[in-house]
Amino acid sequence: MGKGPAIILNIHGHEVAKFDCYGQDVGHYHIQVTEWRRKRVNILRLPETTREAQIERAIFELRNNARWYLDRHPLWRVRRVEMDRARLREATDQARALLRTYIGKVEG
Repeated sequence: MGKGPAIILNIHGHEVAKFDCYGQDVGHYHIQVTEWRRKRVNILRLPETTREAQIERAIFELRNNARWYLDRHPLWRVRRVEMDRARLREATDQARALLRTYIGKVEG
């Protein structure tokens, strides 16, 4: 397993999406979705090969696809959350800075 930063979209204490920016061949993300009346966690590989590029992918995904992830979550309480795009942008900017700082700690 790799090392690196991770970012989680957590709504009401429930993980909606988690991006593990671990670098080449081990970077991946998880999404919690409902499929045929059961809960299922999908694990998908990140195609980017560096931790830095994976962080940028995570930020892009959260800014552009958070609604898609929310709409497919098994819990109605999570699905009905409305996200403020300006606050999401601010939060992901802060997260980007923290994630980049962490890269130096695991590589150094």
